[in-house]
Amino acid sequence: MLLPPELASGRLARAFIDDHWCITHGGDDRQPVHLLATELVTNAVRHGGPPITLSMECRDWDGLLLSVSDGSNDPPEHMDVEGRALGGRGVRLVDLLSADWGVEHHHVDGTHTRVGDTQGTQGTQGTQGKTVWCRLLT
Repeated sequence: MLLPPELASGRLARAFIDDHWCITHGGDDRQPVHLLATELVTNAVRHGGPPITLSMECRDWDGLLLSVSDGSNDPPEHMDVEGRALGGRGVRLVDLLSADWGVEHHHVDGTHTRVGDTQGTQGTQGTQGKTVWCRLLT
């Protein structure tokens, strides 16, 4: 789903999840999925830029995969924040609520490299955007 680069896109992401919810992982507790989708989309709007896309994939064998792509090459950052800070907790939320998560850089030649991979190009030179993904066991 292509999303506009606006903070209201979090609402659109939640509606997308509701419209595409899979019965395999069923249950009525979509709250963690809504929260993580909203967080990933909000980060893409604030720090990434267009084009912003959201996808959700139901995987019978290992849960639900949420992915948000944006036009930035910069990976998300873990931040140490004060108790009353208004932001900076997103990566921590994703880390706590998902089974695993990561970042994949999109290269101009059509290949992809996950952050932390030892093969492929180093850094973000020659890339055009990234995908931040998280997997939830539902």
